[in-house]
Amino acid sequence: MLKGKLQSTSSNESQRASERESFGIAPFSQTLARNGIDLKRIETRVLQVNVGFLCNQACRHCHLNAGPDRKENMDEKVASDVISYAQRSGFHTIDITGGAPELNPHIGELIQGVLPFVKRVMIRSNLSVLNNGSRES
Repeated sequence: MLKGKLQSTSSNESQRASERESFGIAPFSQTLARNGIDLKRIETRVLQVNVGFLCNQACRHCHLNAGPDRKENMDEKVASDVISYAQRSGFHTIDITGGAPELNPHIGELIQGVLPFVKRVMIRSNLSVLNNGSRES
């Protein structure tokens, strides 16, 4: 079964390379080399966590299509797993986003849980929940 997957992957890569050639698009590695750019992976310093799609607004520009009718929210088990991962991984920053992260019922536990393990917690919010009183605590 693994052999079949490897062959399939190889044939997909060949097809993509052929498509790039037909459009005159050079492989990324060649473009980097031609421009004298040498990319090297360094440590991952930021963990971005999306806690769900629930939001008190329905903005047309939202790339997540978040809104008041979206019910997908990170549950307590996943929040606990994120905290454990942050503890093991040594990130500098946890970047919490969503829909509206402050509407997630586990946001307080998540923030308190990761604080001891990172230097910075960033929360991306539209802040309007704080004005209209939709969040109880």
